[in-house]
Amino acid sequence: MRGNGRVFQRGSIWWVAYDCNGREYRESSKSRERKDAVRLLRQRIGEVAAGTVPHQLLPTRTVTRVVMMQDLFDLVEQEYQLKNRTSPANGSILRRLRQCFAGYTVDACTGLVITHYMAASTWQPDSGRDANPKRSTEK
Repeated sequence: MRGNGRVFQRGSIWWVAYDCNGREYRESSKSRERKDAVRLLRQRIGEVAAGTVPHQLLPTRTVTRVVMMQDLFDLVEQEYQLKNRTSPANGSILRRLRQCFAGYTVDACTGLVITHYMAASTWQPDSGRDANPKRSTEK
């Protein structure tokens, strides 16, 4: 359990403390038994890892900034420029990704959305060419 959270006693009641999104949260186990607090801590750590912490446990006053995929694409483009890695291929990939995902928030861009994009796309990352045989220009 070291590094994931901690259990501690306040009076005769055991409490748990765990980290979620960079903030420490404390919660009473409502028990006088340490093992009950350890069980609760393990449960909360699992929920944090799965992203399913009950909303009533999180404070209502926290304000989260919505991060758009467009913001991430801008950062990637800036990194390419700083490292002198701009190329027509990188620019083409970024343009295609911007067209598809620019309106998405990072939270909404799930594995399913990305898998759907990859299945619908005719672009193959290993060749960099169009994989659609109907579009080939063989003569």
